[in-house]
Amino acid sequence: MQALELAEQTRQRLIQANASSAIIARVGQDLSGYGLRYSHLGLVYQTSPGQYQVLHELNECGTARSGLYREGLGNFLLDDVFAFEILLLLPPPAIQPKLQQTLMSEQALKAHQADYNLMAYPFDLIYQNSNQWGLELLATLLSPRR
Repeated sequence: MQALELAEQTRQRLIQANASSAIIARVGQDLSGYGLRYSHLGLVYQTSPGQYQVLHELNECGTARSGLYREGLGNFLLDDVFAFEILLLLPPPAIQPKLQQTLMSEQALKAHQADYNLMAYPFDLIYQNSNQWGLELLATLLSPRR
């Protein structure tokens, strides 16, 4: 119930902000021992007025593989979270439509590397982790050389 209430609050916040896209992070596990709060990143985009989807990478449990998943806000927050708390980052209004279009296109899928490693770092050309996928996609989108 808490996850669905948080999903609806998030949806209302996106509507109030007139957001076509955003960055969302959840507290999927306790990382306080590392000085971190949020463990998982997703990219939110509007599919129709008042309706939002989250595109995010998830590790296929027990494997070294990952996949991209398009889910509603409720499903994104129902995944055994450690705390019912999110961080919602709204890109500048000029960037939001670009991000929305990218998330609805094949470009978002092309940025995905299925070989998963939790410890992958930004310059790793072999492995990727869920937060890295989203950040790399954003970096590509914001790159002046694009």
